[in-house]
Amino acid sequence: MDKSSDYGSMRYPETPINLPKNKSKPEYGSDVMADVISDMGFKHIFVLPGSSYRGLHDSLINHRRNQNPEMIMC
Repeated sequence: MDKSSDYGSMRYPETPINLPKNKSKPEYGSDVMADVISDMGFKHIFVLPGSSYRGLHDSLINHRRNQNPEMIMC
């Protein structure tokens, strides 16, 4: 590999659709925690499907739009 990859121009393939254009204010505690995780600088978060983080999972996908942090299924 001679060329370095430019990851800054990548699109998020797992971004949900049909969400309002403006980012909503946090409504649930899990929305607040998703914002805290983002503010701490985490770019990715790894989760196991079926774990007990259903509310946080929902907030990472819908409130944070699966960006910063991007959720990666293990």
